[in-house]
Amino acid sequence: MKTFSVDEKKCVACGACLSYSDYFVEDSTGKAKSNLGSNILEQDLIIAEEISSLCPTNAISIVEVKSNGSIDNILKDLKSELLDCLITYKESSTFTYDRNKYQLAYPESPNFYGSDYKYSSDSKAVNAGLEEFDRYVYSRYRKIILELFVQYKLDKIYPYYDFSEESFIGKRLDKIRSILNKYSGLINANLNNRVIPIDFDSFNLDFENDDFKMRLKDVSEFERFSTSSGVWADFQSGSYSSLSSYKSYIDTDDFEEYIGSGLFGDKYKTRYCHRSLKEVVAEFYSDIQLSMSSVDLDEKAAMYVNLFIRSFNYLLLDMFVNKFIEIERLTNKKYKVFDEIKPIIDNNYTKEKYLESTIGEIDKYLY
Repeated sequence: MKTFSVDEKKCVACGACLSYSDYFVEDSTGKAKSNLGSNILEQDLIIAEEISSLCPTNAISIVEVKSNGSIDNILKDLKSELLDCLITYKESSTFTYDRNKYQLAYPESPNFYGSDYKYSSDSKAVNAGLEEFDRYVYSRYRKIILELFVQYKLDKIYPYYDFSEESFIGKRLDKIRSILNKYSGLINANLNNRVIPIDFDSFNLDFENDDFKMRLKDVSEFERFSTSSGVWADFQSGSYSSLSSYKSYIDTDDFEEYIGSGLFGDKYKTRYCHRSLKEVVAEFYSDIQLSMSSVDLDEKAAMYVNLFIRSFNYLLLDMFVNKFIEIERLTNKKYKVFDEIKPIIDNNYTKEKYLESTIGEIDKYLY
């Protein structure tokens, strides 16, 4: 069994081989590369030698490819490699909340860095600082918790539903395409006939599936659980969670203001201010972060991510089965290696049972 090999360093992207044969495809740089799915058929060997000799830079060579043996063995390996692409479930430890990782910005309040010396007593300055802290921070706890949920989601959960080319899923889909491409060539070479088309590695997943859309919504909008997460309730259960308990973190300063002289000498009046609210805000943020790490976010995230993974695996299984059925149609033959998996198509219950036999039960990952 033979195929073409293209030396990328020698190829100058002249396009000659691309115009002569579909054994080659163009890569992102315009250079030619061997189509992995196009092992050279016996009747094409003479033409293949001619194409190789026509390359002006001698970048093309013909190499031997190890045969998988019988068509049954080839299909068995195809099925095995595709099933290895199913995504495994994730432990809750994958989603541990790190309260030192997610940062909150200080508020844009008028007197965050300190007020003017305009208060007649220390207590009034403290109360003014506390009111500002309440107005711009404490009373906005819902927004603060939501912001932490968003950061946590983007860090821990988003990688599992990111479909960009360089993402975890993107690379997994690319691997599946490579497998389909490779085995389409092996099947054709084994049968010595191009029964499997060159675009066999193309596929679409049913992203409009109701279960998939629901599971995608759960992970992509994970922050909506911030209001029912129990974070604020956990915070309030602490001994020093009330607004007044933060008074001790508000620092003040004073100075003697000269207001004139009188019968008994110069007169002064003490004026007070509150200093920066940075300390009290930092303490509040720290307390909120502690509650965020105390409400088992890791278990909730693991549950929703694993349910999404299961639904995504359902789509992959449907696509795999459709490819197996297509192979049988194109070769006009039934294969025992596919008999076990074909009945699961379009039935989530049978797909779930099949997943249990391949990647394990999901129940132990649902908390």
